[in-house]
Formats: sequence, structure tokens, C-alpha cells
Amino acid sequence: MDIIHGHAKIDPPAGVPVWDIDPYDPSVMMDQAAFSSELLKKGPFAYIPKYSILVCGRYDVVREVFSDWKRFSNAHGEGMDDLKLVPNWRPPSVVLEVDPPEHARTRTAIQQSMSPKVAKGLTTLLTDSAEKLIVSAMANGTVEAHTELCEQYICNVFPQIVGMLNRDDAKAKDYGLMATNAFGPENELRRSWQVAGADANAWINEQTKRENISGSGFGRTVYDFVDNGKLTEEEGRLVIRSIFSAGLDTTIAGISSALLCLAENPDQFEKLKNDPALARPAFEEAIRLITPFHSLYRTAVAETQVAGIKIPKYAKILCSLPTANLDPEQWDSPEKFDISRDLRRHISFGYGIHSCVGMHVARAEAEAFLSAFARNVEHVELAGKPVWRPNNAVQLLAKLPLNLTPK
Repeated sequence: MDIIHGHAKIDPPAGVPVWDIDPYDPSVMMDQAAFSSELLKKGPFAYIPKYSILVCGRYDVVREVFSDWKRFSNAHGEGMDDLKLVPNWRPPSVVLEVDPPEHARTRTAIQQSMSPKVAKGLTTLLTDSAEKLIVSAMANGTVEAHTELCEQYICNVFPQIVGMLNRDDAKAKDYGLMATNAFGPENELRRSWQVAGADANAWINEQTKRENISGSGFGRTVYDFVDNGKLTEEEGRLVIRSIFSAGLDTTIAGISSALLCLAENPDQFEKLKNDPALARPAFEEAIRLITPFHSLYRTAVAETQVAGIKIPKYAKILCSLPTANLDPEQWDSPEKFDISRDLRRHISFGYGIHSCVGMHVARAEAEAFLSAFARNVEHVELAGKPVWRPNNAVQLLAKLPLNLTPK
């Protein structure tokens, strides 16, 4: 077996077009809408020779690949590297990078720790934090909303939700960027963040230990599973690390994108102001339109077929969630931001047994923030051009200058 870019090299299957594109070129990563438009024209799959991977974006194809773990494994890694073939920079996630039966045991611990009931109990913490940040930010009129609102909000609340005793915003953000960029190939982004995030990696490994987790928060619930013999001590720490890394940048990205969409669509912001209960749909629509994870992989563990295409064993398949969420076969006017549309089908949180286990908390965080935003802000508009940050896995803003007028 030949190895290329950390996974098995494959030839293009019959009937699959060869697409000479680099999905990790910064210009491509920062214009996912253009990438998605072209991918949808290619058919069920395209073959990218630079990385010897398949890529899919049609809604029905992505759902099939995501939903069938017996054919398309997570245990080989959700990034480009095949974790069964090459060493990784960290131990594999005991949640994201395992398949049944091991997966059920660790996922159960998180499901109970981050259940809808738990998420509902966070309302006061989330609302109070959002209100203070938004009211304070409006004192200056113009705010750099991505860093001063969205990053600050999640960095305030998420460590408390986890139960981490020692907060360090800089290291938390560095670790998140190192983890997400590691989903891609061994490019400059990945290399630079592995160097920049080395201290953050050591920090997160220490802060997820039992002695650095408080008596409240979902981290303590995870360690209860350890005490009951359902997880080992190391598995408990790795579960907390996985959720911390998965719950930071993606939620920040989703809330930032929601603010961008509201600033660009004043009619939709009027709807939200008139009915703050639309905060949840506004978030769901924003992450459909600008899906946080732009690239997640599955690995074919046997020769199989999807949409009439033969998929070779060990093929790495890049699943483009933004493309699936813009598929015109599933959505009317998919490029339009409409908070009143039916959003039950979007797959921004994945699909199948590996769908985002922290989605209830992410939704609670976003709903509290956007509700507070609607209650306190009379008018929002862009104060400059948004700036996107290249990232090997996540559509993430770097700057979002907004003018905010208080009510």
C-alpha cells in the first residue's frame, strides 16, 4: 500500500471526474460558496489528485457516507491522516475517532454530561454573560465583534461549563486552532500551529486532569463515570479534552457568522428583534449558510458503492458539509439567509452516530447570546469588511467590525 499525505493512495474510480483544485489553498478555504458551487456540478464525487482523495458535497451522498459507520469509519480519523496507518500528534479522540462498540461507552458519558436538561440549566449563566458583554461593547458604538464579543463570550462561559479551574484564554484559543488545523494536510497552516500551539497542548493535557476540574460542570460528571468503572482515568481526561477542543472554535464561528448574516440582512434582524424567540432559528440558519466545519473525513473500510460509484477500500473521503447545506435539491434559494425556513434537515452538526454530541450546549450558548443581542441592539451594520481566517477545517472569521446602536 502506498501512503500519500498520511493515508492510502488511490486511483480515481471509474466515472469520477478529476478535479485539479487544492481545497486547502487559503483562497479556496475562504470562499467556500464558490467551492461548493463547483463541487455540486461534479456529480456525486470528484477526485482530487493533489491529495489522492475523494470529495463529496451532494446532500444525499454526504448523509449516506456520514450515516454508515460500518462502511465509512471514524476510527481512521476525521482528518486527512489515516490514524491506522500513520502516527498522530496526539492520542486519538476517544469520542470522535472510534467506532462502535467503543464509541457508545464514551459517547454515553458525554450525552449525560451535556444533555438538553443540562443545557437548559445553563440559561442564567449564558444570558448574564451575554448581556454584560453586549451592553459594554455598545458603549463604543463600533466593536470588533468576533474577538470582543464572540470569542470573549465563549471563552467566558465554556470553561465554566466544563468546570475548568484554571482559565487561560490565549492558550485555549491556540489549542483550538492547532487542533482544527491538524485536520488538514501537512501544509504551512498545520505546521505553524503545531509550533504555536505546543504550550497550549501541554496546558490542555494538564487542565483536563481530575485535580483541575471543579465539583460542578460536565467535567465532574465525566469523572463520575470513571469512579463508577465505566471509563478509565485516562479516558475521562481524553473525553474532556475532546469536547473542549470541539466546543470552542466551532461555536465561536457559528455565533460570529450569525452576527455577520444579521448585519447583512436587516430585514431578518428586524424579525429577530420583534421576536427574540427566533434566536435559535437565526443560529441554525447561519450555520447552514456558513457551516462551521468545512471539511470532515470518513475512510472506506471495504470496497463499496455510493450513488453508483465504486469506492475503493481505504479511500479517504472529504465530506463538504457547507456544500450539502447549499444543495438546491434540498433548499429553496439556498444562498439566502432566511430565519423562518424549515431547518430540520441541515447537517451542520454532522449526521448519524457521530453527530456533534455537544450540540445542545452549543445551541444554548448561541440562543442566549442572540436573544440578548436582539433585546439590547436597535441597529447593526458592518463597520468595515469582514476578514476570514484560513483554517484547515473551520470557516472562521478573524475580524468582524460592526456598528451597534443600543435600544
